[in-house]
Amino acid sequence: MPNTKIIRNNYIDILRALGLLLLIIAHTNPPLWLKELRTFDVPLMVFISAICYKTTNSKILPYCIKRFKRIYIPVVVFLIIFFPLLYFLDSYTGNKNFGIPSIIGSFLLLNGPSIGYVWIMRVFLMMAFIIPLINPIIKKTNFAQTIFIVATIIFLQEYLVVLIECISIKPLRFILDQYILYAIGYSAIVVIGLKIKEFTTIQKITISSIAFITLIAYSFISGFDIFPSLYKYPPRSIYILYGIGISSLLWSFNPFFSEFRQIEAFKYISANSMWLYLWHIIPVYLINYGIVPIPFWVGRYLFVLIAAICLNILYQRLINLLPEKLYSLIK
Repeated sequence: MPNTKIIRNNYIDILRALGLLLLIIAHTNPPLWLKELRTFDVPLMVFISAICYKTTNSKILPYCIKRFKRIYIPVVVFLIIFFPLLYFLDSYTGNKNFGIPSIIGSFLLLNGPSIGYVWIMRVFLMMAFIIPLINPIIKKTNFAQTIFIVATIIFLQEYLVVLIECISIKPLRFILDQYILYAIGYSAIVVIGLKIKEFTTIQKITISSIAFITLIAYSFISGFDIFPSLYKYPPRSIYILYGIGISSLLWSFNPFFSEFRQIEAFKYISANSMWLYLWHIIPVYLINYGIVPIPFWVGRYLFVLIAAICLNILYQRLINLLPEKLYSLIK
């Protein structure tokens, strides 16, 4: 494959930072309207990962190994730190979140049984493996063909979601529910992300318009009772279309945010997004256990965000004391 050098686009930092901030909102018990509005957070992060994919001369396997280490090792390090803390929290509060099934499920990045929250890393891992596989095909498609592929993926996803209810073999159903449906569903977002930089502004707006018109039509048919979060586990058409619509629209706003691109806060959050996401789990648990009772949403959100940043700063300073080889492995 050809070697393509891509100049860093600081707007990606803004979108990645936005995605991280929205993910944290989801876990601080926000108002219902905000909870539903921000439901495009994971699709946006997947969308960005596809945009950032660089075609290189390296083979797919070394690339996948590199991405696996980049995504999974931080999760392992975090869980090794987190589970002793969770044990003491459970002992102190009388809760029962700590246990062997929770530990195993968390390291396997399952929706459950686990501590929660880490399933997103499973999505990022699967998409990291899928992107280099489908990129050679997608880069040859035009706008109409891209839309057709996305529509086909979404229809296939809906069919499989219905089909899985008819499957009684538990191991097969587990694989379909936890892996196949997530891989297929989020692939629709990846396809758009891989092609979005080639599209004109009109084409980007067209993608968003198709997604929103479809959502409005579905909402009308269902009596305007539509909540994207209800279609998230596994990702279904409503959730996928909402994510594609908002992500494409945000990307079309690229020229209007030039004055914000040099803001250091966006750069910091973007560069540390994975670790900030992992660290935010600790203050979320402190709130959920009632150890840090904060009755209003804004307070909870600020506490979680500031605590995550402080934990990340502390962690970075501590690992700077490690030997270089170990530091490069877990940073």
